Amino acid sequence: MSTQSGALTLRLGIVALVGLCAATTVWAETAREWADRFVVALNTGDPAVILRFAEGSEAAQGQMFGLYQEVGPLAIEAERDGVFWARGTATESIVGIKPADQRGRWVLGGLRRGGAPLRAAPRKAMKPDDFSRYVSDWLGRATREGFFSGAVGVSRPDGPDLFGAFGLADRESGRGMTPDTPVRIGSTTKMFVAAAVLRLAQDGALRLDEPMSRLIPEYPAHIASKVTIHHLLTHTSGIEMDGDEEFNRLVRESRTLDDVLEAHVARIEHMNGGRYADFQPLTRHDYSNENYDLLGIVIERAGGRRWTEYIAQEVFARAGMERSGFVDESHPNDRLAVGYSFREEGGGYVIGPRRRVDAEVSRTARPAGSAFSTTTDLLRFGEALLGHRLLDKARTDLMFAPHAPVMSVPEFTRAYGYGAVIHTAGGVTTVGHSGSFYGLGSAFEIEPATGAIVVVLSNFDGWNAQGAAAHLWELVRAE
Repeated sequence: MSTQSGALTLRLGIVALVGLCAATTVWAETAREWADRFVVALNTGDPAVILRFAEGSEAAQGQMFGLYQEVGPLAIEAERDGVFWARGTATESIVGIKPADQRGRWVLGGLRRGGAPLRAAPRKAMKPDDFSRYVSDWLGRATREGFFSGAVGVSRPDGPDLFGAFGLADRESGRGMTPDTPVRIGSTTKMFVAAAVLRLAQDGALRLDEPMSRLIPEYPAHIASKVTIHHLLTHTSGIEMDGDEEFNRLVRESRTLDDVLEAHVARIEHMNGGRYADFQPLTRHDYSNENYDLLGIVIERAGGRRWTEYIAQEVFARAGMERSGFVDESHPNDRLAVGYSFREEGGGYVIGPRRRVDAEVSRTARPAGSAFSTTTDLLRFGEALLGHRLLDKARTDLMFAPHAPVMSVPEFTRAYGYGAVIHTAGGVTTVGHSGSFYGLGSAFEIEPATGAIVVVLSNFDGWNAQGAAAHLWELVRAE
């Protein structure tokens, strides 16, 4: 699975950490007692205390300390089906802690992010001024305690738009975050790409059911004749190359999308999973950045201009997005928010404060995740989609349709549409995307039934953007 962005971490991710954190034997304590001890150790934020709980495992220490950096201190609110649901006391982020019995002792069987714990008293709807004051107090507190930095935007049909900004876009210079601070949004870029492809389909320049061989004849025929534009949009093509280090090197050195295509053709025999010889498109969703890089080539050839120009003219301009664009070596932007992370490049965790991360800038902008945007612009993008200023109703409905199932658990179902994750929980459906680089995160979601939109951009990585977005939705839906 490609990992440039957190495209499939919207709302709820399950991270298996089996065997990381051991406790005493099952018969010496209950699962709730173990969960309480887990939370007590975590809430100290003290690496030494966490290491003792983790019985000397530095890997477990790193995972727990990383969780603390993401969501802060926790308080258990409810237990359902063996999962203890806890809420961040500063961040309001939700985490499910699942103990597992491993040979007579409790261990951490997994973490679930973004569930819906039971509350003693349902949250009441707030008037606009109270809503704004609550968000300011909540995220202001999380920022002061070191668990959030970023900007948020909320659009509701029954009230004024809300914007808020917290923390610093650049600690070293002291530059503050604002609703118009541009932030790299990672895989949320894919929504722009999908909108562009659907616009080309609406204008008759391509068909979604046609094979990609018409527009990309250089690709091996036994693959390109079977893979359609629909397959690329839904991550069901089966084309996945990120396991090949030589392919990754060639892509990093590419200066145009034609160079990226040459990398595909040169290394296609090394496709992930050994799929090349007997290639068939998938019958299931398998997230791959390669799909959207190929869609960038489709846009260029069907649209008659560079993919970045097409999106700037046909998406950004139509939506009134004045501060969005793309980053590569030829188009640096010194006003972007600087990312801060507690992660190492290999995926581990640093025991200590977040450090500055200068996100990698590729030689050419990639459709899989090279865009930057602002909370203001992303609200405009959502409003333009809902108002059919980008696409007609038929194409917008196609974008929002659940074409490829991704996951179904008791708390929610998730599917992939065209460049969008469709998330349904409690009978409520949202459509959107998330993305991340080291030190940066984005969450963008629309509720089509009501027209509500929530945007969070953060220059902290981890669960910051998605966790804040989940709580904003709780507030928006309060009755």
